[in-house]
Amino acid sequence: MAEPMDDRYATFREHAELRERTATLEETVRQVGPSLNRIETMIVAQKTAPQQTPHDSTLLALHDLAKSMRESSGRGGSPIITIFALVGALAIGALGVLLLT
Repeated sequence: MAEPMDDRYATFREHAELRERTATLEETVRQVGPSLNRIETMIVAQKTAPQQTPHDSTLLALHDLAKSMRESSGRGGSPIITIFALVGALAIGALGVLLLT
């Protein structure tokens, strides 16, 4: 009759599974350092890069639109259409500033 297995010792399958888990954890730990370095580099780059506020780009776009509309109205465009276009551009610009802040 076979004796019951002693629970104090791990079976070969349990031992192999534990070795696999350990190897996986060791590889994960090895990758943490380079990942943290990449994240740190990205954060430093974002802090040192000159940042343009959304207001600046929106106002610049509105200024360019108004300038092009003034130039086109000098070529015989209707003043009513120009006024409607200007009001629409201002509304879109205000919406853009509202959504970006």
